[in-house]
Amino acid sequence: MSSPIGRLIDGRLLLDAGPSEAGFSRLAAFKRCPQMYAYKHLLGLELEDAAPLIKGSLIHVGLAHIYKRFALSAQGGNSGPGPASYHDWPDAVRLLAEDFERGAPGRPRREALKWVPLVQQTLAHYLAAHGHETPQVLLVEEQIRVGLRWAAGSRRVAEVRLLERGQSVQDPPGSGAPSALGARGAPGASPWRLYTQRLDLVTEAKGANGALILEVVDHKSTSYLKAGHDGTAETYSMHGQFWGAELLARLRFPNHPVVRVYANLVEWPKERRGDAPGSKPGQLQRARITPAPWMLSSFWEDVLDWYDQRDQLVAETTGQGEGPGGFSRDLPSRARDAWSWPKAGLDTACRTFYGPCAYRELCRHGKSRLARLELEMGFRVPEKEKG
Repeated sequence: MSSPIGRLIDGRLLLDAGPSEAGFSRLAAFKRCPQMYAYKHLLGLELEDAAPLIKGSLIHVGLAHIYKRFALSAQGGNSGPGPASYHDWPDAVRLLAEDFERGAPGRPRREALKWVPLVQQTLAHYLAAHGHETPQVLLVEEQIRVGLRWAAGSRRVAEVRLLERGQSVQDPPGSGAPSALGARGAPGASPWRLYTQRLDLVTEAKGANGALILEVVDHKSTSYLKAGHDGTAETYSMHGQFWGAELLARLRFPNHPVVRVYANLVEWPKERRGDAPGSKPGQLQRARITPAPWMLSSFWEDVLDWYDQRDQLVAETTGQGEGPGGFSRDLPSRARDAWSWPKAGLDTACRTFYGPCAYRELCRHGKSRLARLELEMGFRVPEKEKG
């Protein structure tokens, strides 16, 4: 049984720590390479290595349950909505791994249970170092939803509406006027677009002068920490997901003038032949993200620009745009023209510090590589794409 914050399993809640409804990851995929986006989201070709995603998801759900327990302990219990309580974090990690193993409609089954010992040991080490802390937790794994639109006749964002849970981006402002940044939309303004992002953790602290400080924390996992965790955090200071997190936290908690953004950085151990998963735990450290105020000042304009560019390509490919809902759903189209979306053609896009792009063989050789990839990756290519 599902709820807005998770699922009820065996009488206890498992928090939802998955992707948000219409979030930054799709925008980032499109900006990195439109052709890669089309392969994945229009043609349904899933080629990426699933292991980083699975380990990252498991560490997310474990941390979510740890901090939810911190929050509830401060309130004197483990109660969720109604009579439900939350699963302990080791059980939450195992339950999500079992979900990956079962698969879901339209999604392949993934090996995940083998990573459970590694994730559990990593979290146990983290708790040994930080379990004595008593953070003032304000929010754990909450999806923030906003509506965006252009001002009439300009390239400024006219309005940013903070949406309530379940509220449609097309619902007119009414009861409980939504929060806004900038001027109200003028007549003839563009349609509302949906943007969402899941905030992993928000805590509150007091500064030396007694002022309240809002601490926004995003969990990130990596195979290495560049020049120590501060070097990796410096890299993330130019990552739009952190800009969005700060702006959405400011909307969600408008009475906190000081906002600091952090990354909980998880470094997975280097695997050697013969090592059993979990024999060496990962390391988890927190580092502050360097502020980027100039980038923050144009983030919403950038988001709307990306929407416009993407929808223009969709309209050219399928003959119709996606409408004001943003990136909130996969397009059912299997149009052949999706093979001719613009390719990045840059070494920074075709090979990143995560490794080479999983779709590079398709960009090199086109559909002639589909049959080989189907055998190697174990997925089924839609028949109409093989012709």
